Amino acid sequence: MSVLMVVVICVLILRKYVSFKETSKVIYFCTFIGYFFPIFIFFLMPVDVVVTSHQICLWENVDMNETGCPVPFNYIPSSALTIIWNIVYWTTYVATWLVYPILQSYALSGEFTAWTKLKAAVKENAIFYLVAGGICLIIFVILYFTHRLESGLTVATTAANVWGIFVLIALLGYGLVDIPRSQWRRGNKYLRLKYCQYLLAGYHEDIETCEVTVHDTIKRINQYNLSIPKD
Repeated sequence: MSVLMVVVICVLILRKYVSFKETSKVIYFCTFIGYFFPIFIFFLMPVDVVVTSHQICLWENVDMNETGCPVPFNYIPSSALTIIWNIVYWTTYVATWLVYPILQSYALSGEFTAWTKLKAAVKENAIFYLVAGGICLIIFVILYFTHRLESGLTVATTAANVWGIFVLIALLGYGLVDIPRSQWRRGNKYLRLKYCQYLLAGYHEDIETCEVTVHDTIKRINQYNLSIPKD
């Protein structure tokens, strides 16, 4: 049921902001996946909490009858929940660090063919991966010689989480500061007037440019009208 709700939400979002007929099916699918898994996490977290609470209840009441710990309506086995979390996490991980950066560079590339765009996108991201790989290698060496290297998977997961938390803090910090500041400036009538006067100069230049274009167009139309025989 949760999966169906997430699918409906993603389809409604894409229907509002994306044209299905004019957009490539590959891009549409990648965008759908990009919306699906982050939204699905919001539905999966309560299930995880319910399953954990039920297991704690069973552990604390081992000698009692299971009727003391009723099974929730959205309960799923712990093994299945682990598999779902692995699919969600690692799909999001690969998409975030490999698929979407290449697609973004591909879309912004100035090349003319699909193959050259793909090569440019891979080359651009390879530079980032080499720098990030060098930093990770240094971290691995430090952890190895300090005997704290448990597993490469743990380090990769931790690095991704640290990067995500850093980006989240940066974006939230910018939004929490910039939005109230912009609203504060909107409430200042003097600054608002100065800003409108600044925009007015640009609009005046645009109007003059449009007037010149209209006069040139009318002049050409008159010339064409005179050159065309009336008969």
